[in-house]
Amino acid sequence: MIIHFITDGGTNLAKALSTKGFDVVSDCTHILMNAVKKLLGTDASLSQLHADVGQLRRRLILTEFGYLLPPSLRDKDRFIRIFTLGKWINRIDRWWPKLSQTAREHLHFLEQARPRIQCMNELRTVVEKAATLLKGSGLSTATRRRWDEYVKECRQKTDRAPEVDTLLNTITDYFENHAELIDRHGRLLCCTDIIESTFGRYKNKGGTPTISADVLAIPLYSVTITPQFVQNALVSTPYKVVHRWEQQRTCENRYAQLRRMEQELESDAA
Repeated sequence: MIIHFITDGGTNLAKALSTKGFDVVSDCTHILMNAVKKLLGTDASLSQLHADVGQLRRRLILTEFGYLLPPSLRDKDRFIRIFTLGKWINRIDRWWPKLSQTAREHLHFLEQARPRIQCMNELRTVVEKAATLLKGSGLSTATRRRWDEYVKECRQKTDRAPEVDTLLNTITDYFENHAELIDRHGRLLCCTDIIESTFGRYKNKGGTPTISADVLAIPLYSVTITPQFVQNALVSTPYKVVHRWEQQRTCENRYAQLRRMEQELESDAA
């Protein structure tokens, strides 16, 4: 029985599901991601920090100061790199007393970006708290109570960045927008990370061959794989059966076709 659907906020999909009478819950990860992007996505100071870090990587990647560099900054980072940069800057701050003067000179741009870095770290803390709460416990009356307590605690900090209040309000509105569904179902799952992580391996780690391998493994889900099982399969299944199955049920992928064509061209040229 379907209790509710989780969507990434796509209006067409959400509208279609609602039209059919299904309850729809917005994915908390996308809510947090879009909120951060709205706050900092066009921020000039953060863009300059990204550029400075990129130049630092180009200057130091093959030098004795390579240990100062952050991990690679993904262009499609969900949270515009605030997690990657924040953790790296915290590490640099811990190392700072032990760094040589030359190393410090390479990192001088960080001092110019300190106000924005502080804001970025405060937002990162709020996102981590909300993500831990929502991904672990979902939307419910209990999680709303815990969230309200956290908001109250945050608002007691008078030196907080203004962007923090905006993010807190966005997440509170997220609870409000699902209040009726919470009353109806008690608790709502609101995260699709496990699904995206599972299917992401097809996109990022092998594509079609990976999908094919999993499809071929499906018939074995209910079978206990033992050394004897494998030995019997190898002994009782001749190669011609496997080859015939391969010819009838598999096709050459695009990469293999291109490689074969290149080999034929090289052969003709020779």
